[in-house]
Amino acid sequence: MPLFKRCRALVLVTFATACSNTVSPTQPGVTVTAGTWNYVLSVQVPLPNPPGPSSCVPPNATGTTVVSSSGAFTIPFAGLTCSNCAMGGTVTGTVVPTGVSGSVTASITGGGCSVQQPTPSPGAMSGACTSTGCSVGLTTIGSYVVSYTLTPP
Repeated sequence: MPLFKRCRALVLVTFATACSNTVSPTQPGVTVTAGTWNYVLSVQVPLPNPPGPSSCVPPNATGTTVVSSSGAFTIPFAGLTCSNCAMGGTVTGTVVPTGVSGSVTASITGGGCSVQQPTPSPGAMSGACTSTGCSVGLTTIGSYVVSYTLTPP
C-alpha cells in the first residue's frame, strides 16, 4: 500500500494529527469490564456576560460509576460551584473498547449564574478509548463545557 494511503487510514481511524510508525489502527482499546470504574469530571459553568467572564471552572468532580456488562453507565453530579453559580446534572453513556457515546443533561442555579440554562441540554458526548481509559467531551459547542475521563478497574 502506498505510504500516503497508509497515513490517511491512520488519521481516519485513530484521529492522529501526523503519520507515525508508533500509531497503529489495530491498537487495542480499553477492555470493557463490568464493575466499578473511576471518573474525573470537569465543567465550565456559564456566567452572565458582560461585564465579567463568560464562564468559570470549579474544581473537578471525582468518583466511581458502575459500568454494566453491556458498557452502560451513569454519572450524576451536583454542586460544582464557582462565582456563586452551581452546576449539576447527569451523564449517561455506553463504553465500548474503542470509544464512548452518550449525553449530558445540565442545569445551573445561584445568584452568579447566567439567566439562560446550559444549552444544548441534553448535549451529545463522545470520546475515544485507549488501553488505559477513555476521554470524553461534548460534541457540540454550546454555553457550557462538560468533559470526563473513565478509568477501568
